[in-house]
Amino acid sequence: MQREGGVSPASIRGPLSPPQSAMTPRRTTILLLAPLKKMSGNYSTAVRLRYHFENAGYQCLMEETKTFLNNQSFQEYISTRHVKFVLSLHAYHSGIILTGCPVPYAVILGGTDVHDYSKDPEKFELMRTVLHRASCPVQYLPMFQRNPETPKISRPEISCSDIAIIPQAVCTCPSSFSLQNYFRRMGVMTFKGQTDVVTSGGQTDVVTSGTQTDVVTSGGPTGISEVSIFLVVGGIRAVKDPLFLIQAFSDWHVNNEQSAYLVFLGPKIEEDYCQKFIQEVDRSPGVAYIDGVQLEDTHAAIRDSVALVNSSRSEGMASAILEAMDVGTVVIARDIPANCDLIEHGHNGLLFHSPQDFVKLAELLLTSPDVRARLTKRAKEQVVSRHSMATEQSAYLSLVQKFAV
Repeated sequence: MQREGGVSPASIRGPLSPPQSAMTPRRTTILLLAPLKKMSGNYSTAVRLRYHFENAGYQCLMEETKTFLNNQSFQEYISTRHVKFVLSLHAYHSGIILTGCPVPYAVILGGTDVHDYSKDPEKFELMRTVLHRASCPVQYLPMFQRNPETPKISRPEISCSDIAIIPQAVCTCPSSFSLQNYFRRMGVMTFKGQTDVVTSGGQTDVVTSGTQTDVVTSGGPTGISEVSIFLVVGGIRAVKDPLFLIQAFSDWHVNNEQSAYLVFLGPKIEEDYCQKFIQEVDRSPGVAYIDGVQLEDTHAAIRDSVALVNSSRSEGMASAILEAMDVGTVVIARDIPANCDLIEHGHNGLLFHSPQDFVKLAELLLTSPDVRARLTKRAKEQVVSRHSMATEQSAYLSLVQKFAV
C-alpha cells in the first residue's frame, strides 16, 4: 500500500511486529478518523498509528470527518469497506458522524476537546454523546483526569480506571535538510508588506520575515553561520498562540541579540487568524515564518535549532516537544498543564510564564552550553523510557483485539 508521506516503515525504528502467530488477517479493517492537514501533528500521529496497525497485519484506512456528508454516507462507507473498528482522534471533530457508528469505536480525547470545546455547551454535549457510546475513551496523559471537565464529558459509569492512558510514541527521522542553509539558499530578504514565495522539496512554502533584512547573508556579523534559531513547530491557529512571544522576541533581537531568530514552521489552519499572524511577522525584525516542510525536514530543523519553543494556550501531548527531546534539542515550553506533564523545569527542559520569562531563558541557553547538554540528556532518557513505538503499538492493538467485531 502506498503511503501518504510522513512516517514510513524505513524511518521507524524499534521492534514493532508481534510474532507471526499473533498477526491479524489482512481482511480485518480499521478506520482512522483524524484531521489530516499535511505537516500537522494530527497527521503525523495518524500515519504513525496506521503504521502500527498495518505492521501487525490489519488493513488501515485514514479519512477526515468532513469526507462524509452525513451519518448515512459514513455508515455506507463502513459497510462497503467492511470496517470492523474505528479509532478517532478528537471527540468533537468526529462527533457528528460517530453518533451513528455501526461498529465499535474508540475516541482519543485531545487537548482542544478538554480545554476548549468543553466550554461550549453545544460542543460539550456532542462530545459527551460520542463518549457515552464509545467502547473506550483514550487519553495521552492522566492530566485530563485532573481536569474537572473530564468526568462531565465522559459517561457517568466511566471511572478513571476505564480510561486508557496511552502516551504518544515518538519516532524521529531527520533528513539532510538544513534550515539555515534553506534561508541562505533562498536569499530571503523580505521587507514590510512583502512576502517571498519559495520552494523546498518540490512543494511551495511561504517565508515571511520582519521589516529589516533577516537571515540573509553567508558572512559578516549577521552571517547565517552565526544565527541561533528558536523554532516553533505547529499549525497556525489561535490555540497555539504564536503571537504570544513575537513582540518580546523581536525587541530582544533588535536591542540585544541580533543573531537570534524566532522561526515559525507549520501549515495555516485558521485563515483569519493567519492573516493577523503574518501581518505581525512582517513588521517584526528577527521573526520568520515558513509554511511547512515535510516531516523528516521538520525533524532536521528541530535538531539544528537552539531550542524548540511551545507557546500554546492548551495542549494534549505536543508531538513537536517529544520530537525535540528525541533529537537532542532543548524544549522551552509555556507553563500549562500538559507541558508540565512532559517537562520538569530545569531538569529536562524549561518552562516560562510570560514573554519576558522566555527571553531570559533564551539568553541562558545561548550562554550556557552545559545547561543545554544536561537538559537534553535527561530529555532523551525520558522519551526512551516512556514514549516507545513498541509500547504504543501494543496498547492500540490490545484495544482493537478487545473491541473489534
